[in-house]
Amino acid sequence: MAPGRGRMQHRIAWSVLLVCSAVASACAGSAPEAGAHSGAYLEAAFDEAAGAYAVPKPLLMAIAWEESHFFHTAEPNLVGGVGLMNLDPEELRDAAELTGQNEAQMREDPRANILAGAALLRHTADWYFHEYPARDPTRLADWFEVVKHRSGLTDAELAEAYALGVYRTLQRGAQRTFPDGHTLRITPQAVDGYERDLIFARTTHYLTPDYPSAIWRPADPSNYSSRNGTAIDTVVIHTVQGSYWGAISWFQNPSANVSAHYVVSKGGEVTQMVENRYKAWHARCWNPRSIGIEHEGYVSDPANYTEAMYQASAALTRWLCDTLGIPKTRDHIKGHVELSDCNNHTDPGPYWDWNHYMDLVGGGSGGTQTGTLTGAIFWGTDFDTDKSDPQKRIAGATVRLDTGESTTTDANGFYRFDLSPGTYTVTASAPGYLDGTVTKTVSAGVTTWGSIMLEEDGAPAVGTLRGVVFWGETESDFDKNLGDESKRIAGATVTILPGGYTATTDATGWYSLDLPPGSYSVHATASGYLAADRPEPVQVVAGAVAWGSVMVLKPSGGVDTDPPVITVATPADGSEVDLPEVEVSGSVSDQSPIVRTEVNGVPVDLDGGTFSTSVRLTSGENTIGVEAEDAAGNVGRAEVRVVYTGSATGIDGYVYDASSGEATRIEGALLNVSAGGGVQVVSDAAGAFAFDLAPGSYSLTATAEGFEPHTETVEVPAEGRVSIAVGLWPGGTGGLAITFPADGEVLSTPSVVVEGRATDPRIVAVEVNEAAAELTSDGAFRATLTLPAGTHSIEARGLDASGAVIARAEVEVTVEAGGCGCSAGPTGRPAGGLLVALGFGLWILARPSRRRGARGLHKASRGQGPHL
Repeated sequence: MAPGRGRMQHRIAWSVLLVCSAVASACAGSAPEAGAHSGAYLEAAFDEAAGAYAVPKPLLMAIAWEESHFFHTAEPNLVGGVGLMNLDPEELRDAAELTGQNEAQMREDPRANILAGAALLRHTADWYFHEYPARDPTRLADWFEVVKHRSGLTDAELAEAYALGVYRTLQRGAQRTFPDGHTLRITPQAVDGYERDLIFARTTHYLTPDYPSAIWRPADPSNYSSRNGTAIDTVVIHTVQGSYWGAISWFQNPSANVSAHYVVSKGGEVTQMVENRYKAWHARCWNPRSIGIEHEGYVSDPANYTEAMYQASAALTRWLCDTLGIPKTRDHIKGHVELSDCNNHTDPGPYWDWNHYMDLVGGGSGGTQTGTLTGAIFWGTDFDTDKSDPQKRIAGATVRLDTGESTTTDANGFYRFDLSPGTYTVTASAPGYLDGTVTKTVSAGVTTWGSIMLEEDGAPAVGTLRGVVFWGETESDFDKNLGDESKRIAGATVTILPGGYTATTDATGWYSLDLPPGSYSVHATASGYLAADRPEPVQVVAGAVAWGSVMVLKPSGGVDTDPPVITVATPADGSEVDLPEVEVSGSVSDQSPIVRTEVNGVPVDLDGGTFSTSVRLTSGENTIGVEAEDAAGNVGRAEVRVVYTGSATGIDGYVYDASSGEATRIEGALLNVSAGGGVQVVSDAAGAFAFDLAPGSYSLTATAEGFEPHTETVEVPAEGRVSIAVGLWPGGTGGLAITFPADGEVLSTPSVVVEGRATDPRIVAVEVNEAAAELTSDGAFRATLTLPAGTHSIEARGLDASGAVIARAEVEVTVEAGGCGCSAGPTGRPAGGLLVALGFGLWILARPSRRRGARGLHKASRGQGPHL
């Protein structure tokens, strides 16, 4: 098992916090302020931690940004996380063992907290790179799975979303300027290749029961309750104090005791988690009369509230007001901070633009379609000439609007804002350059370009990287051959990262580049030689010359000018197939190491010189091309032609085990589409299937023994075929599962609340031991049984519209004699009767630790206590 974040043990102090928050509702406080630590101090801490534990500094900083936006808090948040790295109590204990620091240090001192986060990341990396030796720890992309494991999120989709957030920060960059004037900056990184590890790039969700533009991701039923007929007259605006996916995960955790009706991301995606007719637990005494909307991010971060978020949230609130009859006024659309009679929270905070938001809700000018303002930030002396030179673009430049929004340029020097129509002044700044400005007018639905050229700030804003490319027999020849002009290579290609700068050596083997100050790696290739990297990064300083010579090696068999030999074993050239996916396999051989192999332009791995991958086909003849390159730069190619005899339009795809990833295909899955009287196929040994269908909209259902059924709507286009991947999750027999009590559980009460979930969309009613159960719209069911002492079977049956039983689930439980006479619920505590504060606290201390469905808040309302 990967050494990710384990179960969190509940301690007495944490139990008391929950008791105060949930029962007395007087202990919950506002978000703690960031510690007054200088940016220079934190920069040095990241440098020290990255060096001490051999982890990439940009990655460590990106994780800290995802966890805290570089705000250090010593006070634990809702689930006990502290510091820039948001370490929970168990992580603090693990880090204490790894680093020798005490837990108090790691809570109070950001340096100790960062060192702890680096040690935990290293611990996970050691496991991962040992288990997967083909992955390269020197490539940032190959740390993607490490970040997923370190997230501690047990839901695979949420763990992937967390890692994607970290890697998008790596690609886009991020920064925060501290009171000492030091800017803690993540310079955009040219990271690619991690997309190969994505599993949930295509996910289908059921439509929401209320808001049409939202995705339905239901909260756990234990985290909300009935309104008891109270009318809804208020919308409450919240800030998560954490990530979008973290909030969703926390509301799905049965022990959270908190929820919101909706969650809105910075990108404008809206998730509905509680039906409007139910009471979400987000604002204590205001819960019965209100709808709660959580917004991703942090109260203390002025860049948190994006225009996409404002637009999406306002559209939701406008719809709620129109649908539920809520007045569109500030008396009825409130921030959490304004509910002073039973709350003491500070969200959404001082940076929430109420005037702009209410204008959007009211349908004013701000509610129109947004436009895009984008451009390149570059340095030079001639705008028209220099703007087209990619080597003069500046990555990591700060770009600010006169409205207060800011961003940094990506690895290619570009910035982007999605804005309401209007006129904006853009200011760009970068170390070593004078600030530049431009004023542009943004129109709805239009992309407006606002590139800015920066001029040098007196002192030279660039340094020079210079060197030679030469060859040697072995790595020990570097010093000997460096000064040997006969060993120098003309026409070699030198690539500088980050930035992707390139140069070609002249007739004497020399190259020279003017670069912005920074640390660079140097890579060289030359025809007939093995590609090589300079062993150590080169530091370029403004106004100075840095040396970056590289030695490439001559292959052992002499200069290699022969291309790799490629043999395609399957499919045979000219063969005909009736399925849209074909397995392509073969071998590659060469005297030099193979550095790249691609099938139809997609990289594939070689295992002992052989490759195997799948290719999707279109109707008619298809050309499959295989290309390989050796370390000497020679390229070999091979082609085969395959004819797909299927229809020109239809659905192609494969079925896979969603808990293991797309590589684990499911044979024998039954797939149906709603075409006429229904069309049915069975997936083959590779999990593949195909339907020949006329253009139109179809409902596709997939079932397999031991897996939950899956249904989605698929649009077949007028031209061509649509390809899909269908993931099935292991589940109860036939799409029905009992989630409480567990099979074999011993109960101390005769009254038992049975809970479960129906995932087969055909199920319209559920019976438990032949008694009708309550079934909600999202498939959750509940029934109460009274069982005498002894061992009993509990059977749930799912019925379709005709009353036929189409699914069953069964567990066996034992009821002890002499129970309390109250109801046992899914948490193991009595479901009925009075619960006083002391008893509640003792139950928390006594109950077994239950790991959150994901790693808690980073997650929800950081440091603010439950929203009860």
